[in-house]
Amino acid sequence: MISNEDRWNLHYEELIRFFDENKRRPSKYYPEERKMHNWIKYNKKRYVQGKLSDEFMHKFDECMALADKYRRLNAETYVNPSLRGNIELNLFV
Repeated sequence: MISNEDRWNLHYEELIRFFDENKRRPSKYYPEERKMHNWIKYNKKRYVQGKLSDEFMHKFDECMALADKYRRLNAETYVNPSLRGNIELNLFV
């Protein structure tokens, strides 16, 4: 039988491998990625509650630093800031 530490490390390695291969975070919308997405959510919650061991906290910090590198940006960040004030919408033409 596999221990909880070994299982945690397997999920961690799987996630790191996913980041390296796909250059993005796992999506909750793809069934094959949902398990990794939920693993991140669950461990974030445990991290905030202080329920992760020091070793896992350190590894999770590294994992989240890598995940932040692939965070999606808001659509507004792609608009040139100098043009934002000049955009007019004519909805009632």
